[in-house]
Amino acid sequence: MDDAESVELIRNPGPEYGTNAGVVLNIVSSRCANDGRNAFLSANAIYQALWSGDARGRVNLNRGISRNYLAYSFGRRHRRETLVTTFGADTTEISPRTMHQVQQGTNLRLGRRYTLGVRNILSFANERNTYNTQNTIDMHQRSLYTNIYSRLHGERWCWITSINLSLGNNCTGYA
Repeated sequence: MDDAESVELIRNPGPEYGTNAGVVLNIVSSRCANDGRNAFLSANAIYQALWSGDARGRVNLNRGISRNYLAYSFGRRHRRETLVTTFGADTTEISPRTMHQVQQGTNLRLGRRYTLGVRNILSFANERNTYNTQNTIDMHQRSLYTNIYSRLHGERWCWITSINLSLGNNCTGYA
């Protein structure tokens, strides 16, 4: 830890740390140890009535004050549910739900205490729902989400400002 300039525990981090981060330990090094490229890949598969799974990949490019990333995720879900009541059985099957998502983000550290960034998420999803093997609904969802943020922090406070833009298109067809 001789290279550490400062260590900061960030509770309720901003969007530059992702959507599922609860607490972040931010270690700032005295040299640019994070400069360069790195990549992450992950995947999982489950059996839930039929095979489902997803895969994700992310590439980071860090240079000086700039932190950039490009990520892609793919998911395919199958699900079958049956609800039995006194009136009979109602079966719903999603076969399949296919999702694609591309994310791009840039984070600029403009000073020791100030960060400016942008994150874009483009999503595509197609889904087929079948009810009691008779009625079918095809759904196609498209969305774009952009988040522009700035983060100014002191020793015991943090001021986060963000602007969010989202556009979406949902189409439904009955068969």
